[in-house]
Amino acid sequence: LVDAYGDSSKKLQFKKLAVVATLDKLPATRHDVHSFTVDAFVLPPVAGCPQQLCKVALKGRFQERGPGDGQWRDRLFHRSMVLCSPPAAASAWNLSIINDQLDIRNGPATPASAQPAAAVAPQAMPGAAPTMGMAGPELPQEQKIAMAQRLMQIVPGPTMELAGQCLQESNWNFDAAVVSMQAFIARGGAAAMG
Repeated sequence: LVDAYGDSSKKLQFKKLAVVATLDKLPATRHDVHSFTVDAFVLPPVAGCPQQLCKVALKGRFQERGPGDGQWRDRLFHRSMVLCSPPAAASAWNLSIINDQLDIRNGPATPASAQPAAAVAPQAMPGAAPTMGMAGPELPQEQKIAMAQRLMQIVPGPTMELAGQCLQESNWNFDAAVVSMQAFIARGGAAAMG
């Protein structure tokens, strides 16, 4: 587990017992289950691997009791897992977790509803990067452009407009946008880009 307050390399835990022991030491939490969102999709088959892979991403809000003062602090989490189906010969249907990543961040200083709305919509400057639509989560324009540029680096080929559209259709879930763009290119969408 990585903690923003210390040396992260000393906080990483490996093996089942070490992870469980560390989880027992975590502070008390209260989870807002209404804020949870789950994305799950089956990954394309891997050559030579008979098992099916599935990616599950869960994100939401929770409160954590702070060390020392005992005050509740707003936190955000994003957990993603890659699951593997059992071999066909297995009698019981069990899943194996191939990869599990948990990211915890500080929550916003003030609720989004308390932040003042912009009086005037921002105007695009000539020669600037295209404006990404505001569907999905309210992200700053700079963050949306950075996400589109990163998508273009990971999946070569799409234009800025296509990367932005893919992110918007994926509700600004970066991992889902990467998979969607790769599937688009595999279906022959690359011809439409050139």
